[in-house]
Amino acid sequence: MHVRILVALVAMTAALGACAQSPPAPALLLATELPDDLAERVDRLRGCWIAREGSGAVFLRLLPPFVDAPVIEGSVDRTGISTVERLAILSFTRDGVSASLATRGSEPVTLVADKPSWAPAGKNWLVYSSVAKPTLFLLIEAPGETLRIMTTLGPEPGPMALSPLYEAKRDGCD
Repeated sequence: MHVRILVALVAMTAALGACAQSPPAPALLLATELPDDLAERVDRLRGCWIAREGSGAVFLRLLPPFVDAPVIEGSVDRTGISTVERLAILSFTRDGVSASLATRGSEPVTLVADKPSWAPAGKNWLVYSSVAKPTLFLLIEAPGETLRIMTTLGPEPGPMALSPLYEAKRDGCD
């Protein structure tokens, strides 16, 4: 992953952290507006993911912290020859209604399931938006054995350019 992208992502989440005293969060979308299979989509994220990079790799182990936990959580970690660098921490409620994201040096950003008109639609997509302004969108594509996580800032009707956060293939840890 390019350093420039990580710096941009850290700046975006830091700006959101600075807005912690924003106006009250918008109400969650009505359950009828969210996909019926939202919990199944989140369950497809569960597991271990790996992106190999030269002599190292970037891992995401997204699992429940204990049996029957209401969340799955994990961190995106880059391994080198002798170091491990934590790039981001992700958490998703098992019902798919909310999530959180923290990147290096930033406070966690609270996100809620969303359906912006400009976002990709389909059974392989999850979209979340921050409750603070400026709005951070987290877009996740998980068509099976691959995972792609992207972020963007926006208000509607359209976002800024998408920034890749993580892209990997499933690895057998669970």
